[in-house]
Amino acid sequence: MRAINIVDSFGKLCGIATDGDIRRHLLHSSGDVLERPVREIITRTPTTTGPESMAVDAVRLMEERVIGDLPVVDHDGQPVGILDAQDLLRAGLV
Repeated sequence: MRAINIVDSFGKLCGIATDGDIRRHLLHSSGDVLERPVREIITRTPTTTGPESMAVDAVRLMEERVIGDLPVVDHDGQPVGILDAQDLLRAGLV
């Protein structure tokens, strides 16, 4: 997995941390990024999809937004999973 969903104290999605976020901060920040709080490096308003979405629509959304990881959230905004472009590729959906 190249990303993790970040939730608030109510269990609602409040961000996503990806390997790309970490790499960008390593390249463009001074100091030790790995010693910083995760809240400083996450994407705070990630693109999401719902569990009822079709896989083809999720792939299209990921292509349009040029993202490799897509959080799946329920109607209350709580994450129920995450789609990874490489997993979709292995499944023959990309």
